[in-house]
Amino acid sequence: NIIIFLVDDLGYGDLGCYGNPIVKTPNIDRFATEGVRLTDCHSAATVCSPSRAALLTGRNPYRSGFYDILGSFNCYLQRREITLPEMLKPVGYSTCFVGKWHLSQINNNGKNAGENSQASPGEQGFDHWLATSLNAFEGPRNVKKFVRNGVPLGAVSGSYCDVIVQEACDWIGLQKKDQPFFLEICPHEPHTPIDPPEEYSEPYRNAKVDS
Repeated sequence: NIIIFLVDDLGYGDLGCYGNPIVKTPNIDRFATEGVRLTDCHSAATVCSPSRAALLTGRNPYRSGFYDILGSFNCYLQRREITLPEMLKPVGYSTCFVGKWHLSQINNNGKNAGENSQASPGEQGFDHWLATSLNAFEGPRNVKKFVRNGVPLGAVSGSYCDVIVQEACDWIGLQKKDQPFFLEICPHEPHTPIDPPEEYSEPYRNAKVDS
């Protein structure tokens, strides 16, 4: 199975496994101790959208034509681009995307059609998806623009991070044990505005953090 957590605006030194003395990241630290910790690995771009596109396509932003934030200079993920889930599906993988898409505009009815329209996650290789195409600035709670598999959900109560993780866990629970899967999880956090659930922020209300 392949799981990608693409975290928005996380700094190199924000994780315990890279030496942060305050922020606790035990699950990521465990991945680091059991796997590979990269110390000289660079993003394909300095901003969100083109770096996300490069991760899914393996293509330099200037080769794909997606070299700036979604919408700027008519930048978006072109239908002709071949994505990682599109390559994995023919060899037996089930695929899922949850969270911040920000690679194309999902139409108001949640479905895109036609050669020249912008493709949804479902049209770029994902069997199941729960996504927003907006940037983080709507806020991390009670998001109104989630779309699941082409169907707008309206307002969804709860914090963005909890909603997408629950969706991912529910989807994993439905997978066949003998079929591999590819899952990409994209939270807005820790991108501003910073407004985490109390249970996550409360442990950091102390003198060490305040100083």
